[in-house]
Amino acid sequence: MRQVITIVTCAFASVASGQVIQGPVTNPANGHEYYLLQNSNWTQAEAWAVGLGGHLATINDEAENEWVFTTFSSPVGQPPNLWIGLNDAAVEGEYVWVSGEASTMEPLFADGEPNDDINVADEDYVHMRHNEGEWNDHDDTLFRGGNPSFPIFGIAEVIPALCTGDADGDDDVDFEDLNTVLAAWNTSGPEGDVNDSGFVDFDDLNEVLNDWGCPD
Repeated sequence: MRQVITIVTCAFASVASGQVIQGPVTNPANGHEYYLLQNSNWTQAEAWAVGLGGHLATINDEAENEWVFTTFSSPVGQPPNLWIGLNDAAVEGEYVWVSGEASTMEPLFADGEPNDDINVADEDYVHMRHNEGEWNDHDDTLFRGGNPSFPIFGIAEVIPALCTGDADGDDDVDFEDLNTVLAAWNTSGPEGDVNDSGFVDFDDLNEVLNDWGCPD
C-alpha cells in the first residue's frame, strides 16, 4: 500500500500583525517588499523591521523615494512622515544606512536640513517629511516636533531571499537538497537545517518542497 503524506506549511509572522498597517507591497522596480509600520520612534520601527526580516528602508534613488512616499500616503489618511534607515547615531554628521547598504544617491534633505536642532535631543534619525517626501533629521520620538498631529511611521524594506530551500548551497533547489535534508533528519544540523531552527524536521522539508525548482 502506498502512503500519501500531505505536508502542511504554516507561516508564522515574527512581528504581530497589529504593528503593520500596510504590506507587504512589492516595488516593481527592485522586487523588494515594503511595509508601513505603526506610529513609533525610530528605534522601535527598526526593531519591527528586523522582526519582518529586513530593516528600515534604504533609498537608492529619487524614483524609489517617490514610490515609497506615494505608496504609503493613503493608508494613514494624510501625507505622512516616514522613518527611513538613514542615521548618524554612531558618529555625528556621518550618515549611514542601518541596513549596511551603501547608497550612492545624494541625500534628499529639505532646505536647511539636517540641522540637528539644538533645542531638542540629538537629531540622529531621518524621516521623509509630509511635504513632498523631503528628508529631515529628527530625535528618536513618535511625533514630528513633538506634535501628535504629525505622527511618524516606519517603512520596513525586506529583500526576499532567493532559494530559501537551498540546503546544499549551490543556489538552486532540487533532489540534492531533498537528500541533504533527509540525510540529516532528526539531527541538530547544520546540514539540512534550512530554516536555521536548530533541528532538521518537516519544516525544513516543507521549505525545500515549497521552493522546488528555484531560481527558475
